[in-house]
Amino acid sequence: MHSPQFLRLLPLFLCISGFTALGYQMCWVRSGTIFFGSAISAVSTVIAAFFAGIALGSYLFGRTSVGYRTIFRTYGILELCIAVVAFGTQIMLYKSDFFLSGFFELFHGREHMLILMRAALIFCIITPVATLIGGVFPLICQLSIHSYDKQSPSPTLLYGVSTFGSLVGCLITGLVLIPVFGITSANLVNCALSALLGVSALILWNKTPKTLLLKKSDSLQTQRAPFLTTQTILIYLFFALTGCATLGFEVVWTRFFSLIIHTTAFTYVFSLSSILLGITIGCMVTRLLPKKGTALLFGSTNILIGITISIIFLRPVSNWDWIRDSTDLSLQAISCIAILLVPSILMGISFPLAMRLVRSDPQHLRGHIGLLLSVNTIGGIVGSLSVGFLFLPTFGLHNTLLIFTNISIQTGILAIVCAGERIKFIKKVALCVAGLGLWLLVWIMSPVRLPHDFLGERGKLIEVREAPSSFLSVVKRYQETLLEIDGMWQGQKSHDYQIMAAHIPTLLHPSPKSVLVIGVGTGQTAKRFLLYDINRLDCADIEKDLPVLIRHHFEGAWLDDPRVNFLAEDGRMVVTYSKAHYDIISIEAGQTFRSVAASLYTIDFYKKIKDRLEPGGLVSQFVPVGFLTPREFSSVMRSFIEVFPQSTLWFNKHAELILIGSPDYKPHLTKERLRLIEPGTRIFNDLAYSFTEDSLRTQNQLIYFTANYLMGMRGLSKIAATGVVYHDDKPELEYNTASIPYSPARFHDLIEKNLEPPASIIDSSLFYGLTGICDTVQRENVHAALR
Repeated sequence: MHSPQFLRLLPLFLCISGFTALGYQMCWVRSGTIFFGSAISAVSTVIAAFFAGIALGSYLFGRTSVGYRTIFRTYGILELCIAVVAFGTQIMLYKSDFFLSGFFELFHGREHMLILMRAALIFCIITPVATLIGGVFPLICQLSIHSYDKQSPSPTLLYGVSTFGSLVGCLITGLVLIPVFGITSANLVNCALSALLGVSALILWNKTPKTLLLKKSDSLQTQRAPFLTTQTILIYLFFALTGCATLGFEVVWTRFFSLIIHTTAFTYVFSLSSILLGITIGCMVTRLLPKKGTALLFGSTNILIGITISIIFLRPVSNWDWIRDSTDLSLQAISCIAILLVPSILMGISFPLAMRLVRSDPQHLRGHIGLLLSVNTIGGIVGSLSVGFLFLPTFGLHNTLLIFTNISIQTGILAIVCAGERIKFIKKVALCVAGLGLWLLVWIMSPVRLPHDFLGERGKLIEVREAPSSFLSVVKRYQETLLEIDGMWQGQKSHDYQIMAAHIPTLLHPSPKSVLVIGVGTGQTAKRFLLYDINRLDCADIEKDLPVLIRHHFEGAWLDDPRVNFLAEDGRMVVTYSKAHYDIISIEAGQTFRSVAASLYTIDFYKKIKDRLEPGGLVSQFVPVGFLTPREFSSVMRSFIEVFPQSTLWFNKHAELILIGSPDYKPHLTKERLRLIEPGTRIFNDLAYSFTEDSLRTQNQLIYFTANYLMGMRGLSKIAATGVVYHDDKPELEYNTASIPYSPARFHDLIEKNLEPPASIIDSSLFYGLTGICDTVQRENVHAALR
């Protein structure tokens, strides 16, 4: 009697199912950064909700089955349900604004309650569909195990095939579907594939002769929970520990990558793909390993995981010079593979070996498989969240790596000691001592201290704060005190050009009283607003430790001004869900290849900004053209002026141009406002700053201040004509700028040919006889900065 045809197709079905599972996860993580904020708490909660559903689905569908005759039909129905619910999940994510706005107002200023309510909403949206997705693997595994057929694929093969499908789904969704077609379209593609799987499974089941199905024994009914012996309890512990270590290491790896490369949207795809590739290879390698001595192999593999990860991450900083600060995507991909492949292969070997430990017979494995997968996934959730929210902030990267490599070592030792194979106890002890000794030797001999050696390589490291989402460091370099986030410059202590982002929009506005600053840095911009007669200054930044560093190292007395309110929240979330309105909103986002910054350049965000502006209000935004190409610059301009049709572009040092606009007020300099920079005033003294080494060309002189004006709507409209409008759903900007070398010179000709006379921005009575000189200074600024 031949086996049913669908048994041979199980690997194909599971491969495509793995593809869609990773595709859904990537879409929802990207959506989470848009609708729940880019703070690590929001992103981690999306991932935790997904894996919680996987754990629940693995338990429910692994524990309860409907019998061999109908199990494949059940799988088909399950895939159809996934398609429908996943489509609804994406819609619910887009409609979450209504609930979040209520939470934001209700729990404003109570950070922990806001995080809790946001987490609850995320779990309610994502966990149901994730539960269905989690049921696929144990359901198909039960079908394979229950068939008692030599042609049926083993659970190890199915796990490897599913992981390979996830690898392909990660690459195609992350590198093609999302950047080219958008998040919603990518989700729809995965929904279509799930529906196709469901329909195909039902057709195959319907065409399979029922007599063939009836020949198979064991019509399964709801199974009772498997009997727990001491051995099975230990195996559950192994599964939990391996899951905890695996996802804990993923968080550690992500943080480590931020030390050696500029993390972008591609970094997440490359690193996750490298892990999945390693696990796939590991599963295939497991099929070649001997069946005897499984516990010893499992224990030895976990010991090797701890040792190899320690060796890789404790290499001297100079070993990473070949990739540091590189924008070459191929080098970034190679670095991910070089760092992650070997440990991932070992992890790919570890999980199937753990499954072998309970596979004394098919019935035994079938009774345990759902619970085993569930325990492994729960361990992964605990590992991921504990690393991100407990170990990294409390103990730091170095000690967290020490703790989690030790977990792998101790898991391996426990497995070897408890191994049931007939091997002399002295040999077990020798193997454990050798593994533990080698791991200790690596840690004792390595001079590397993470992350300090990387962050202080280019200057004297003064202080480091290992926040949940990034590394905050204060560095002394060339007699200047700098603030860096993940090694990228964010500001300095001495007077610098960032002050212009406050002075220009404030002088353009007739009488601003309320200001919101998104992205505080060292406070160079924020504290300048306080020089004016404003009533309220709200400062939004996701780094809650930033005020402490500013007070200690960057003259932070301005934070104690009663008008200041620091919001430890994603600035986009403040704009979206707060009910406050402002006369000026200043957006200080730098590197556009970062998802945090790129989401602040979309038309969807600008529309939210418009809703938060008072009548006649202004929005001011840094435009770091060095990180853009003319195409991206054109698209940024178009997205901005679509919402703010009264816009102007201003020069700032180091090609950090300032874009200032309004939906209903034409920005211009009036006689009344310019009186604020007359000699003797605080603002006059603060603007005693020169962009060049010529100390006489200070910004408190009308000629040099006004010469910063580059163009108004006429020039901006010409530049924007060839651009596209950026939307939240299609994160083109961060993908397109991820591999662009910094070079402001590419904009010299474009800016120069669209310059407009500074006289057009100021009352003519104030500019009599100065037009020619001001035009000359304007062009000198462009030549000096864009070269």
